Amino acid sequence: MSDVLSQSEIDALLAAMAAGEMIGEETVTADESNIPSTVLEDSLRFSDKDMEVLKYIHTKYSEILSSSIVSSVKAEIALESIEEIRYEEFIRSIPCPTVVTVFKLNPLEGYLLFETSPTLVFQIEDLLLGKGETCELNISTFSEEDKNTFMEITSDFIAALREAWSDVLTIREELEYVETDPAKINLFEKDEHVVLLSFSINVGKINAFFNICIPYSTIEKHSGKLKVTHRSSNGQLSNNLDSTNLNIKVILDTLQLSLDQVMNLKKGKILVTNKKYSNKVSILVEEKHCFNGEVGLLNHRKGVKIIDCLGKDV
Repeated sequence: MSDVLSQSEIDALLAAMAAGEMIGEETVTADESNIPSTVLEDSLRFSDKDMEVLKYIHTKYSEILSSSIVSSVKAEIALESIEEIRYEEFIRSIPCPTVVTVFKLNPLEGYLLFETSPTLVFQIEDLLLGKGETCELNISTFSEEDKNTFMEITSDFIAALREAWSDVLTIREELEYVETDPAKINLFEKDEHVVLLSFSINVGKINAFFNICIPYSTIEKHSGKLKVTHRSSNGQLSNNLDSTNLNIKVILDTLQLSLDQVMNLKKGKILVTNKKYSNKVSILVEEKHCFNGEVGLLNHRKGVKIIDCLGKDV
């Protein structure tokens, strides 16, 4: 038989493969017990609920950073992806040298990692110092002063997590140390499950990325228990309303006067209303008629009692 298959033989082979068969002395189907199946080594550690809450926290985190990292320069920071992977995959994916800040989020247990490039840190430092222009850096070694800079800049990023977690858990960040060689970080097993959160950052002339790595062992005792107590949009609105000043008017009646009549108004002038005497009044909030009320006295002071709500929208 020739080593080169004819077109008809190729077509027959493809048809057999598509039907789940093999050409040979015996024909077997794909579901035969003697064909090994691919089995996942183990299931995912983080539940769907955990992933949903972590995504919510870190979406809020990116919004907080966008308005706080470099206050004098508009920043755009966004959560680009969230995925569960093995720690070995993460550590092999980052370059060397890099900037990895090891930290804790008490009362969570264990360590978390914040990772970014040295170039990004130095460029943000330039913006904070008002140097404006940034340039690409050729970095091979770092001094202790450089490492102090890495710690100082990344600490600002990590501190913002406190507010981002506030809807879920009261946490307190604790920085441990900075490492520039990822191979020297021996805190986790290679097959440790982690959630990797990747962020993009655009600020000034900077277009870069940074990552937060959360090992499962860190949140294991809280797994399935993490929940958002209130959405930040509603919570923020509530907090803002507490200190917001509103213009509220109590209207006895409305009058129509000519310009000449207004020009002749003097102290002591009595204006006659168009309706009969009543202690009923309209209460306007930001020029919108929201309540009806009654005028009266309370502890020798004039007051208005709300007797009717006209709608929920203020």
